[in-house]
Order: sequence, then structure tokens, then C-alpha cells
Amino acid sequence: MKLERVHNIADYISKQQFVTIPELCEKFQVSINTVRRDLTILEEEGKIEKIYGGARLAEEKDENTTAPPKNMLRPFLERTVKNPAAKEAIAKAAARLISEGDTIYIDTGTSTTPLLNYITSLKHLNIITNSVKVMNQCLGLPQFNTICLPGVMKHATASVIGDQCLKAIDLYHIDKAFMACSAFSLQLGASNSSVEEYTIKQKILSRSSKHYLLVDHTKFDCSSLMVFAQPNEFDCIITDEKPPLKYQEYFERNEIQYILCGTA
Repeated sequence: MKLERVHNIADYISKQQFVTIPELCEKFQVSINTVRRDLTILEEEGKIEKIYGGARLAEEKDENTTAPPKNMLRPFLERTVKNPAAKEAIAKAAARLISEGDTIYIDTGTSTTPLLNYITSLKHLNIITNSVKVMNQCLGLPQFNTICLPGVMKHATASVIGDQCLKAIDLYHIDKAFMACSAFSLQLGASNSSVEEYTIKQKILSRSSKHYLLVDHTKFDCSSLMVFAQPNEFDCIITDEKPPLKYQEYFERNEIQYILCGTA
């Protein structure tokens, strides 16, 4: 029975390409520990690759295999394993900018999601978001008024997108928008890999008084598919390492605050 289940899990991952552990638990009616053991077997056989929170189909490796394009969007759970200490430090620094009574927007992203961990002492906030993960975390924070933007769920980014989402944003005025990006450069600005999320990000910025960009050092001097904001559209850049000199000079000329947070 175990071998049959492992075979069925392998077949399921082959069809889905990417799966989460809770998804496998529900699909095959087994415990988390059982799923983890089965995934270990499949990984040792070279059939899948385990990643944070789930697994994906293993890539065939030969001399003709090329790396995926830099602007190809990776699943949200896979991206959470990149620079976790930096993302936590950035979120912690950003949380200090939030005050009682604020109406804030928390963008979909692996740098913005941890924000909630550092604002639990506050009592009165309006939180607007299109992030499914932020919505889920807010279930445990009943002191906040959480406004979940409506629309269609995009599985790769665990976000809500679509015309309904765009129309709903027009109903609100946002004090502070905490934004994420896939890449950031002086030439192109802040960019992301999703055409659908590009329009939502632009709409959010148009409805917000203050714009904060949460971006770790690995995204500087990079570019992605869709540019949603120029560097001078942000009031503050929050990052984990001192940016190159050209960025520091640009921020000073354009009166853009930048906050440097250590990861220690």
C-alpha cells in the first residue's frame, strides 16, 4: 500500500508540476509526516525536488538544459526560502513605520508577508491586501480590520487578481502602501514578473499617500518583465545591505529615505 501511495504521489506531482504538503495530505488522506517521508523517497529516486512547504517535479539535467529566464515567476512557496533572514529584517524595519489608526496596504510578496509578525502589539489598523497568505494570517489578528480585495486567485503568487480587484481598490484611500518587487534598478525602477499584478500595483500606488518598497540586496541592478513604478515614486526604500553608491546618491538627490536593516 505504501509503494502504491508513493507511486500515486509521484504521478500526481508529475501532472501538477508543483504541490504543497497540505495539498498532498488532503489528496491522499495521510499525515504531514507520512507525506514528508514519501517525498524523501521520491527525492532520493530523483523524481522530485523538495522545497519549502512542498515539492516540485525534478528537472531533467543534461548538457542541452538551459536555466529558466530570470523573469520567470517561481511559485510563492519556493521563493520564501530565498534570503529568509533578510526578508524578516526588512519586514521588522518596515513595521516600525506603521502607527495606530493607519490604513495600510500589504502587497503580495515574500518580503512584505512577514510584516504581520511585527505589528501584533497595535490595536487599531485597517489592512488592505490581495495576498492570500496575509489574509490567512489576519484570521489570528481580530483586532485589525482586514479588507480582502476580491477577484481570482493566482496560485503561483498566492494573490488575488482581476478586474474585480482593480475596481475594489478605487473604493479606498490608503495611508501607507508596503510594496514588493521582483527586481529594482535606477534605469527601470521597480518591476515584477506578472502582467496581472502589474496593474494592481500601479492602482494601489495611485490610491496611496506614502509608498514604501521592501527589497533585499539581491534584487538591485536587476530587471523583470513589467515596470510598475519609477524609483522616485517611492518615499522610502527598505533593504538589508547598503546599496551601491549610485543608488545612495540618487536617493539623496531625490529626497528618498532609505532604511538599512541588518540581519544579525
